[in-house]
Amino acid sequence: MKRTISALLVLLLIMSVMQPGIPVHASTSGVGEDGLRWSVDGNTLTITGTGKMKNYSADWVGHSPWRSFPGITRVYISEGITHIGAAAFYDLNNIVEVSLPSTLTSIGGLAFARCTDLKQIEIPSSVTRIGNNAFEDCLFLENILIPSGVTVVEFSTFSACGALREVILPEGITSIGNFAFYKCGALENIEIPKTVETIGHRAFAMC
Repeated sequence: MKRTISALLVLLLIMSVMQPGIPVHASTSGVGEDGLRWSVDGNTLTITGTGKMKNYSADWVGHSPWRSFPGITRVYISEGITHIGAAAFYDLNNIVEVSLPSTLTSIGGLAFARCTDLKQIEIPSSVTRIGNNAFEDCLFLENILIPSGVTVVEFSTFSACGALREVILPEGITSIGNFAFYKCGALENIEIPKTVETIGHRAFAMC
């Protein structure tokens, strides 16, 4: 009887550890296919190297390796990196601080989507493209300054940023995409530059 109970306890322990989507032995560092090195120390993620970060998937198949660490609160991306990959930090909803390099030129789609605790982020002036849905569902993001080199606010880039109060759009913006600021219910201040030629479907709906 005691052997049966012990066997059942061992089985239950194994089943609890091996839940889908939760790695048993997640590595805390590595080098990606893009040649960039990453490491997690406590709650801080550091990514170093040069060039473009790989684009990832929002699904569990093809997601970034650091997505296995949902407790990450701080992200440091080193000088030399030029692109933040698609879905790179998707659904890491405990992130509160992000440091971006002056070498950065583009932010991929869904890169920071569902980073719900992120309140502020300084996008370097070197950035010329912010991908679709890049900051979607950043529920506590309060303000955003879009760099002067960006000419298009893409599809749903800031949709459902419920705490977003102020957006600064630079002269030179020519297009605001569909659903770009959809459901930004706290939005109080935004000036549309004279250079804007098109405003997409429901770009400011439910604001």
